[in-house]
Amino acid sequence: MMENGRIVIEKRGISNKFKYKILSGYALYMVIFGFLMDSPSQILKGLLKITMTPDLLITDYISVGGMGAAFVNAGLLALAFTLMIYMLGVDVNGLAVVAISLAGGFAMFGKNIFNVWFVLLGVLLYCKFEKEPFKNHVLIGILGTAMAPMVTQLMFTTGHGTMQRFALGAAAGILSGFILPPLSSYLLRVHQGYNLYNVGFAAGVIGTVMVSVFKSYGFLPESRVIWSTGNNLILGIWLGIMFFSMLALGWWLNGKSFKG
Repeated sequence: MMENGRIVIEKRGISNKFKYKILSGYALYMVIFGFLMDSPSQILKGLLKITMTPDLLITDYISVGGMGAAFVNAGLLALAFTLMIYMLGVDVNGLAVVAISLAGGFAMFGKNIFNVWFVLLGVLLYCKFEKEPFKNHVLIGILGTAMAPMVTQLMFTTGHGTMQRFALGAAAGILSGFILPPLSSYLLRVHQGYNLYNVGFAAGVIGTVMVSVFKSYGFLPESRVIWSTGNNLILGIWLGIMFFSMLALGWWLNGKSFKG
């Protein structure tokens, strides 16, 4: 349309409900692709293996549990987080898209449908302690699941009894989640907004302190590389379809145009 001799591009309004459909659609795309790659029984076995495997970098879930289980794990996690923020009534803004997308991406290595909930429980307990709505910090909690691999690492590698290992891993995850909201707010002063991944930065600080404590007690985690190869063609096709769909969706939502 024209306004005072200038061309004004009309932006198509996108409802919050439709944004949730988009997020859910891409999560389901991962799940469906996973079931196309492997049988349900293979996927179930792979998911069990993924949840019980220590997650130190680099632990490629395609190598650990198979292509199907890796994508089903990632899709289910993204879908669960999308459902959670939907039930809490969170508006889908840029941060919400980032949180869900990063969760789905990093669920290919490190995050799984078991280990993330301890961190989120810690964030929930912080909200109860401060008498604040969980809705206010749930996105910080989802981003803070960067600490989730520590949970699995402690539960399945330390040389203690089963109950002690699970208690230690759960406590580390819950404690990380509990201190994450206030710490991430405080650390904004450190980098003054020059770090786009502020919650990731806070998680890195927590991880550094915890690893130092573990080392002082003789627990020395060793780095490793579990990395799958030879899947370039099938993953390239999958990514190509996803990226093309994003371009097409953006074009359609922009009034079937690339203007503006």
